[in-house]
Amino acid sequence: MSEIFGLKENKDFVVFVNRRSDGNGFNKTLCDRILDYDANTKKIDLIITADHGSSDEKVIPLFIERNIDFCLTDHHEIPKDNYPKSATVFVNNQREDSTYSNKVSGCFVAFLTMVATYDKYYNHIDMDKFNFLLPFVGLTTISDVMPLDEVINRAMVQFGLNEMNSGRRLLWQVLRREMGIFTNINSTEISFKLAPLINTASRVGCEDVAYNLLTATKEEDIRRNIKRLQKESKVRKLEQKKLNRKSVAQIANLPYKNSVVLLLESDLSVGGIISGQIGETYNKPTVCFIKGENGEATGSARGIVNNVNLVEVFNDIHNEDNSIFVKFGGHKQAAGCSIKYEHIDKFRELFDKYVEKQTKNNPVDNTLYVDDYVDSVDLTPALPLEISRLEPYGKDWDFPVFVSVLRIKYYSIYSNICMFTFITRDGREIKSMYFFNKHSTYTKEELDKYVRNGDTVLVAYKVSLNNFNNKVSLQLNIIDIRSLDGR
Repeated sequence: MSEIFGLKENKDFVVFVNRRSDGNGFNKTLCDRILDYDANTKKIDLIITADHGSSDEKVIPLFIERNIDFCLTDHHEIPKDNYPKSATVFVNNQREDSTYSNKVSGCFVAFLTMVATYDKYYNHIDMDKFNFLLPFVGLTTISDVMPLDEVINRAMVQFGLNEMNSGRRLLWQVLRREMGIFTNINSTEISFKLAPLINTASRVGCEDVAYNLLTATKEEDIRRNIKRLQKESKVRKLEQKKLNRKSVAQIANLPYKNSVVLLLESDLSVGGIISGQIGETYNKPTVCFIKGENGEATGSARGIVNNVNLVEVFNDIHNEDNSIFVKFGGHKQAAGCSIKYEHIDKFRELFDKYVEKQTKNNPVDNTLYVDDYVDSVDLTPALPLEISRLEPYGKDWDFPVFVSVLRIKYYSIYSNICMFTFITRDGREIKSMYFFNKHSTYTKEELDKYVRNGDTVLVAYKVSLNNFNNKVSLQLNIIDIRSLDGR
């Protein structure tokens, strides 16, 4: 901030929240660290939070009493009975009086706060000073799974990608090279390469390494921090495998049918990853608690099914028994909480109860929605190029799904993939792929019952380009296929 606001002396003091030892947001351990620093130096005038603090009203007065201003920036839902009224400034797009979109990331909220403060301070906005921050806002918009049907999110992701690929900052050039990204960085590369690498830091408790990486200006420093995160990522993946095995053994003894709640021991903050993996496997809302200090466990919850709102479930639990939570907060589909060990069984009971209540009141819609019908004569390599003009794709701005009528020339099954060759209305061949997984319409054994070589079929698919032997061709990635010949 000193750099942006032109302060002569850098007085910034950064405190990292270690989710493994501190939990999410502010707890007593973290507050004591900050207050001890102030007591020894008398140099703290202002605390600015990023992406947390909305459920921490209990500790904010500790700073106000020391004449430390508290600027809280966040985007998580605000607990009904723990509104942070003591904060000097409370910026959160979930506030009832907010007129801004309530679907932007916590980093975006912090960014807007900085821009608005600069405007107030200088009576104008000099975006040249803020351009280097745009990639961070775009990256967190994708990694935090913010909806991309929100125009401001799509714009910010595009601005961020443009800045990443502009060559103006060494960081993104080195990251692209070290992460094996051979074209421009896009939203897919962020989702599957950059964001997981950076998020490793908070999983293993080395948040300072990610900070040092993202603020480094020398190539040797950037490469050193990338290597460190890659090394830590391997440690995390091994721990995940071990915890997944323990999770499966624990689940076998759980009596609840609507949800999964785990209590595991680990030195890493991997609850969110385990919750996501276990939840996807069992298709149930899942909470993974990692045992911490002082008899408390930090839980990461994933909603998994779209008709469950985790924050509402937590509110219902708290309303029935206000002794269970130490704290909680988050989003509809991803939330966090802390409880005492002795409350785990009661939490399991109430979590399953209120998940069941929500799923009964909000039945799942399994309809496959498609964007348009495409005549098979229009299926050419130009189509995915046209579709790419609407990028970036992501949450609530899905890659379009089309349907066409085609004829099967032949198909073959290889492991968990079925390769189709279709014939278009004008006689051309199109290669296509169908993946067998828990979301697929057919199993390998069922497919032959519903389609045959020579059948005319209705195919739902996404388009892509296949580059094989330097020959570019259209490829269909099949979502569903139905015979029109009476099967």
